[in-house]
This record gives sequence, structure tokens and C-alpha cells, in this order.
Amino acid sequence: MEVASEGSTSICSHCDRAIPSSNIDLHHAHCSRNLKKCKICGNMVPKKHAEEHFLNTHAPVCWSTASGRF
Repeated sequence: MEVASEGSTSICSHCDRAIPSSNIDLHHAHCSRNLKKCKICGNMVPKKHAEEHFLNTHAPVCWSTASGRF
């Protein structure tokens, strides 16, 4: 974690967001415990919804049409 002077921001090493320096320790603990960075799109996703995010956003979809399947 980057340390910065009072009143400034620090970059969270887990989510790469700018966080007020006074909150960085609490933020980092919450962030690393509850969030996961999607390896495909880079969005931060709640760990309990990571599989759902992948299936709804990135998983291949099988489409059936009269002319065939895609």
C-alpha cells in the first residue's frame, strides 16, 4: 500500500482505486476480504458473485436459430 500525507489519497493495492489516506487500512481489509478482480474485464466483483458475474457476462452462449447454432 502506498502511504500519503494527511488529506490526500492512497492507491489500494487490491483494487487500484484512490482511497482517502485516513481510510486506506480499513478499505484494504474490506476490499481484499470481499472483492475479487475479474480476470477478463478487470471489474471488482463481490467474491460471492464472481461465478455469477462470469456466467452472465463472459461465458460463451449457445444460440439456436433456424439456420444453425452459434
